[in-house]
Amino acid sequence: QAELEALKESHSVVVNELNGKVDALQTKNESLTSALQWAYAVEEIPPQHWLGRGYSEEYADAMENLLDGVKQSIKDLRM
Repeated sequence: QAELEALKESHSVVVNELNGKVDALQTKNESLTSALQWAYAVEEIPPQHWLGRGYSEEYADAMENLLDGVKQSIKDLRM
């Protein structure tokens, strides 16, 4: 009887550890799904968006490159 109780307790500990890992993976998956949705849904931001706010053409080009790079990185991580 004592051995059975010890096995039940051991099983319970393992199940709780696995449930914690599942929760962590689900949270990570939700985050990645959100990032993918953003990467595929975001429309291009035209240079006029930045120029109209007083930024230089160089800045507008840099922002376009940055956002394209972020979106591509997210898509690459998907694979």
